[in-house]
Amino acid sequence: MKRLISSIVLVFIISSLYAEDIKIISSSAKGLTFEFRLQDYNISPVSIDNRAYARIDVIGTGMINDIGKPALPVKYIHFAIPLGVEDVNIYVEKEGKKTIKNTRIIPVFQMMWENLKIKEDLSIYEKDAYFPGKDYETLYDKILHHQRIVKIAIYPFQFNPSLNELTSYNSIIVKLEFSGEKKRKGEQRFLGVPTERRLKKLLINYNDAKSWREKKKAGSSGLLNYSPWYKIKVSEDGIYKLGYNYLKSYNINPDNIDPRTIKIYNGGSGVQSFSITNVPGANDTIPYHIPIYISGEEDGSFDTDDYILFYGLSLTGWERCSINSDVPLFHNPYTDTNIYWMTWGENEGKRMEIIDGIPSFNEPYTPSCFKKTIHLEENHLCPAKSGFGWVWEKVILPQNVNSLSRDFSFTVANLYSDSFELFTAVYGATSLTHNVEIQMNSIPICDTTWSGVNKDFPYTWRCGGSNLSSGEDTITLRIHKSGGGDEIYIDYFEVSFYKNYKASNNNIEFTIMEDAPFDTTYEFNLYGFSESPYIFDISSPFEPKRITGATSNYGTINFQTHISQSEKNKFIASEVFKTPSNITEGNPYSLRIEDKADHIIIT
Repeated sequence: MKRLISSIVLVFIISSLYAEDIKIISSSAKGLTFEFRLQDYNISPVSIDNRAYARIDVIGTGMINDIGKPALPVKYIHFAIPLGVEDVNIYVEKEGKKTIKNTRIIPVFQMMWENLKIKEDLSIYEKDAYFPGKDYETLYDKILHHQRIVKIAIYPFQFNPSLNELTSYNSIIVKLEFSGEKKRKGEQRFLGVPTERRLKKLLINYNDAKSWREKKKAGSSGLLNYSPWYKIKVSEDGIYKLGYNYLKSYNINPDNIDPRTIKIYNGGSGVQSFSITNVPGANDTIPYHIPIYISGEEDGSFDTDDYILFYGLSLTGWERCSINSDVPLFHNPYTDTNIYWMTWGENEGKRMEIIDGIPSFNEPYTPSCFKKTIHLEENHLCPAKSGFGWVWEKVILPQNVNSLSRDFSFTVANLYSDSFELFTAVYGATSLTHNVEIQMNSIPICDTTWSGVNKDFPYTWRCGGSNLSSGEDTITLRIHKSGGGDEIYIDYFEVSFYKNYKASNNNIEFTIMEDAPFDTTYEFNLYGFSESPYIFDISSPFEPKRITGATSNYGTINFQTHISQSEKNKFIASEVFKTPSNITEGNPYSLRIEDKADHIIIT
């Protein structure tokens, strides 16, 4: 591991002439002039791998954060401008120049696994030129908090890596001229104590800016103020049941509810991609109105034996949790709880489409098994100390040990055959050659060899066998010596196998095989039920359908359905249902209520 050694023997203490950071010289609707006064700063020597650098610490400033570029302080300034301004002209005057020679500024670096990765951006460090080579930079001009806000960066330091020379300025005077016709008029408007407090702290011309705000919109969407709303928390895939007594236990009185007007919504159940190109607007609603089934709603009264059934999604799965193609994730990196919203009143809610499942076709396609894949992963370590690179376990093979094993157990039931396929994902943590063997239930099934450190993606391979058993099975990963000790990180396993159509605990979830025919009628023969189950087509989790008309004979259930196209068709049959982990009253639109919030920043 590389070590960062800081010396405090030699410290340059540069004193500025002023105690304050920003001083407003003039401010009006035509422009703004202010002075930035550089505060006291320290320059500390830093030694990394026998390379000498210097680090700058300044109170009240940020830092350039592009990896590889010199880590120079930067002062971010926010100011408001009238809504109709067409252009902002910026002029800069600098005073109090100081130069420090024989100083090489450390580049911005990041932790890579357990090591510091120090790498200079050669396009900067090999040039005989000052960086950043400009006094300021405009970062954005946009509407925030009903105010047009401009953010600029001021660079009080300039660094020449060829000369190892650092230049600073004690005083930078910035003159801003607002030009163009001001056709769009603002107004003096109070935005609420929390927002006013934020703007007063953010804007250097806050007092003038209060007169340049967007006018309050007349009226508002009735949906935003619609009540009641209840937040339903779920953490597993499955059919959820909300009965009369269950709702009463959360202080919801079903006697006052017309069940025909009950509605359930969901926001999408997926992680937002980093490459998002559009964001929800002020009038957007929760995107998915989920079709539900309510037993006994026809009379308009929520009676004691009435209940709601809806299909709920967990927050796991590659499709739901991957940030983008470069950041594949199976588990949601932020939470394990999905939120559904329930409300009622006014118009009727969306109900599940009914599919006729009566076995009436004489020559259906009848599958005998289906493929199931289980994902085995736990996230305990983050070798990089930040980001999404979590792993299950670190395996260290000492130099004096020939091999080392780790066991990972899982349970399967109702196997159609003992054949299986295993997908393994691990990281090499050293530059050595890695030799790994995989066993299933103590029988070797494959081995592989690769070299080096995997930083961005795991090393993966697929192999199989025919010794899987119903009940508990064990994957054994053995790391073997290949010239010395070794270290690897275990990420995850995926086991694929074939199951029959027997229910477990009166529940079964199954899919159509990828190579199965389509545009044909299927007949499914399910067994192992104590009573007739509810059957749902959950191929589209936000548009589940209820299948009726199945026949039942001594725990065996038969139904037919037409599979029209080759896609991921998925079904669930169950006579037992899940219950949410919690229900609380709330409002999904509360952050859009006037003066509550304009943006949410997650860091």
